[in-house]
Amino acid sequence: MNRLYFDWNASAPLREEAARTIRDIERYVGNPSSVHTEGRKLRELLESYRKRFADALEAGGGRVVFTSGATEGNHLAIFGLARSALKQSRVKQIILGSIEHPAVDAPVQMLESFGWKAVRVDPESSGVVDPVKFLSAARGASVASLMLANNEVGSIQPVREIATNCNIPLHTDATQALGKIPFSFEKLGADVATFSSHKVGGPRGVGAMIVKDISSLSPVLAGGSQEFGLRSGTENVPGIAGFVVATELAVQHLADATARWNTLNPLLRDLLIQQFPGARFTVSVAQALPNTVSVQLPGVDGRALVVALDLMGVACSVGSACASGSVVPSKVLLSLGLNSSDARSTVRLSMGPNQTREDVVELVRRLGSAVENLHAR
Repeated sequence: MNRLYFDWNASAPLREEAARTIRDIERYVGNPSSVHTEGRKLRELLESYRKRFADALEAGGGRVVFTSGATEGNHLAIFGLARSALKQSRVKQIILGSIEHPAVDAPVQMLESFGWKAVRVDPESSGVVDPVKFLSAARGASVASLMLANNEVGSIQPVREIATNCNIPLHTDATQALGKIPFSFEKLGADVATFSSHKVGGPRGVGAMIVKDISSLSPVLAGGSQEFGLRSGTENVPGIAGFVVATELAVQHLADATARWNTLNPLLRDLLIQQFPGARFTVSVAQALPNTVSVQLPGVDGRALVVALDLMGVACSVGSACASGSVVPSKVLLSLGLNSSDARSTVRLSMGPNQTREDVVELVRRLGSAVENLHAR
């Protein structure tokens, strides 16, 4: 039985082009901070990939800072902007969406333990934060953070509209959006955007952030002066190179992937309704990432279903992989107004750029069998 991978929002398979690039760069010896020939060669490579990443994401005048992933980048953005706000004697208050990834919400909780006030804005039932409500709450804050696309339900947030009218520094976790919708840092208008390599088919343990004004951040890790003094530690040049190549490919082939998803997403929803007449979708097609379907199957335990599907050769999830061990309902789904029962019956199906119609049809067939087996117990 062939396995069906419908968990691309958790992690994308490593692209072969990225793997080849990593192997090529690993042949080089040295440290990019060293002044000898070997070190200078690695520095040249690092800076060339930095420029390529900036070009691919239309960074404009923003600086690209490489990190170990979006978690580190989010911490650096949140803490860095907060420390800069304190230096300017601004109020200790941050505003964010209530459905942010734990990699954003956790550092905000740490700020709260240091005396900061956090205002979390719930989304509408559509899964989208009302920009008027967000901007109204932002008037009393000194730092703002709003993800570009939600990892669990796929809802796309109005970051550009908020950035245009926001008078405080705005960070956006763009991890889930990269490679799924068009991205231009220059047009988006945020002050900081963070990304993770493995979401676009790059290696794990690598990430990046684009910063409009490097002086607006303060470093979190003490040490060397790498990455413009913001991120100490020897740069992972092979990993960075693989990440950049994967990003370029994701951007170059986005139109083709989107066209495929725009056909498969409605098909998947139609087949799910046919198979499960009581199924309900968390977010509409128009307001979600084109590759993502979050569906509630009343009377079915989502976690039990994920396990059953795994045994039938299907990989999917109930939501964020980072919270997969939790036994409580997803806070994202609860924030959207779902009750505990509906939240527990929700599964996330996320597609990749090469998914086929046959994959979708077979997925729903196996879903039907899995649910039937669960009910028969």
